[in-house]
Amino acid sequence: MKDDTLKSVEHKLDILEGKLFDMEKENDNLKSKINQLEKQLVTTNEDKAQNITNLKKILHDKTGQLNNLEQYGRRNNIRISGISESLEKNTNESAETTTNKIVHILKEKFPKINLQESDIDIAHR
Repeated sequence: MKDDTLKSVEHKLDILEGKLFDMEKENDNLKSKINQLEKQLVTTNEDKAQNITNLKKILHDKTGQLNNLEQYGRRNNIRISGISESLEKNTNESAETTTNKIVHILKEKFPKINLQESDIDIAHR
């Protein structure tokens, strides 16, 4: 009976050792996968950080280009203040009307200047 009990215990011990070995193997595999995923995560984060840096540089460059274009677009612009508006309420003055007013006022103030409506690209309030 002692031999049977001893054999039974040894058999159960062998089974437990096998299960322990399988679990250790699975644990090692999981550790390996975790390490691999951590490396991928680091690489992905580095790539994203580089992309963000590149996008910030592009944004900075485009902002400068936009500013230059805006400045270029205003190179022939002048601002004239003190021109009275129509006394009528809710009147939206057309660009042509504003241009005519500007030409008329400037011809009065500076008679030596030969200014035509065609010299003005656009006039607005």
